Amino acid sequence: MLKNDIYKQFQLKSSTFLMAIFNLPDILILS
Repeated sequence: MLKNDIYKQFQLKSSTFLMAIFNLPDILILS
């Protein structure tokens, strides 16, 4: 149960991190 929650938290963090990396070029172009 606890392990699953930790995994979900990690998945959430890593997915937002990946989204930030993918969006970085757009952010750089806009600024």
